[in-house]
Amino acid sequence: MLREYIMLEYRPLAEQMKIKFDLERIIDDWIFFCFFIGNDFLPSLSALDIGEGSLDHLINFYKKCLPQMDDYITLEGQIFWDRAEPFIELLGKHEHQVFINRVKTLDAQYHDAKNLVTFDSNSMKSTVGQFSVEDKNKFIQKQIKDKIKDKKVKKCASLFAKHKQKNYKKFQLLKKFDEDFEESNKDGDSFVQYKSLLSKFKKVRVTQFEKDSKHMQNQDEDETLHSVLSDIREEFFSDLNPEDIPNSDISDVSESEIVQEGEAMLKQMEQEVTIDSKIDMQKKQSESAIEKNHNFMKEFVKTYKEDSNEAKRNYYKSKLNFDVSDGAGKVKLHKLLYRYLEGLQWVLYYYYKGAPHWRWYYPYHYAPMISDLGAGIVDAFLGGKNTITEFKTDVHCNANPKPYTAFQQLLCIFPIKSLRVFLPPEYL
Repeated sequence: MLREYIMLEYRPLAEQMKIKFDLERIIDDWIFFCFFIGNDFLPSLSALDIGEGSLDHLINFYKKCLPQMDDYITLEGQIFWDRAEPFIELLGKHEHQVFINRVKTLDAQYHDAKNLVTFDSNSMKSTVGQFSVEDKNKFIQKQIKDKIKDKKVKKCASLFAKHKQKNYKKFQLLKKFDEDFEESNKDGDSFVQYKSLLSKFKKVRVTQFEKDSKHMQNQDEDETLHSVLSDIREEFFSDLNPEDIPNSDISDVSESEIVQEGEAMLKQMEQEVTIDSKIDMQKKQSESAIEKNHNFMKEFVKTYKEDSNEAKRNYYKSKLNFDVSDGAGKVKLHKLLYRYLEGLQWVLYYYYKGAPHWRWYYPYHYAPMISDLGAGIVDAFLGGKNTITEFKTDVHCNANPKPYTAFQQLLCIFPIKSLRVFLPPEYL
C-alpha cells in the first residue's frame, strides 16, 4: 500500500523529469530522506519533527527536486552527496519557518509535555539509601536471631515427629536447673523463676501421683526442683516450643554466613532505594527541563528572526558545549557535521548491505542545524569526493568489527527504570 501511495505522489512528475521514472529508485531516496526525522542510530535534525508534519514537508521537497535531478540521490544503499545537496538546501531554507511555527504551538503543548527527553551534562548523584553502621549492625543481629529461631522451630518439628519433644524438654530443664544452679542463685530474677517453676512442677507431680498415697506422703517441703523434675514422667510435660531450646543446641547456624547474607541484602536494599531516588530525580529533572527548553526555544526563535547565526551559536553552545565563534568551536562544528553525514550513510548501508562497522556510533546527543549542511558538502566535508565509503571510529570504539551480542545490545539501550526489573543485583 505504501508503494501505491508513493507512486501516486510522484508519478505525475514523470514527464517533467530529466531521468527515467523509476519507482524503486524513488523509494530508495524516500527511505534516505526519512532518516532526517530520526532513527534508531541518529537524532532527528533540530527543525524536523514527525508530529509537526515534517514527513509531508520532506515529500514535497523531493517533489521540487525530482524534475531538476540528473540522477537519483541513492543507489543500492550508497548516497551521492552532490545529488543530495539541492534537497538538503531546501531543508535549510525551511528551517526558520519551522521554528516560527513551533513557538506558536509550544505554549499549548507545554503542560502536556510530560515525556520530554532531555540530556543533562550534570550527573545525578545521590546519598539516599545509605545505611549507617548502627543500622547495619541492628539489621544483621536481627537476621541472626531470625535464623536461630527458624532452626529452633525446625528442631521442635523434628523432635515432635520423633515423639521425643517432652523427653527433650525434661532433659533441658534438668540441665538448666541443676544443683550447682540452685546453690549459686539464691536471689535475683533467676531465683524468682526457679521458685516459680518449683511450685509449678510440684503441682504437676501431685497430679501424677494423686492416686499414689505413698508418693504423696514422702513429699519434702525443702526438696529441690531437680528432684521434683526427676520424679515427673515425660508425658506430664507441656509441648516443646522454640524458647525451650538453648542456642547452644543449634550448632549448624553460621554467624559469618548470616553476616554475609545480611550485608548482601543491605546492599541490594541500598541499590533499590538509590535507583528509586535516581528515577525520582530524573523525573524532577525532566519536569524542570520542560520549562527550561520552553524558554530556550522562545529565546532561540526570537534571536533567529534577528540573527540566525547568533541563534545557531547559542544552540551549539547550549546543547553541544562548544562556541562556533572561535577557531576551536568551528573545528568541532565541522566534525559534528561530518559525523552526521557519515551517520546517514552508515544507516543506509546498515539497511541495504549490513553494518559497515559494528563499533561505529554517532557521538553526539544532538544533530546539527539543517542550514549548516546544504551547499558545498562535497568540497567542505568530503575533500571533493561525492560518496562516503570509510567510517571513522574513536577511542571509545573497539577495533573488533564484530557485532555485540543481543544481551550487550540490550544493555546499551536500557532506560534506568528497567534496571531493577531485568538486571540481577550483581550488575546494579
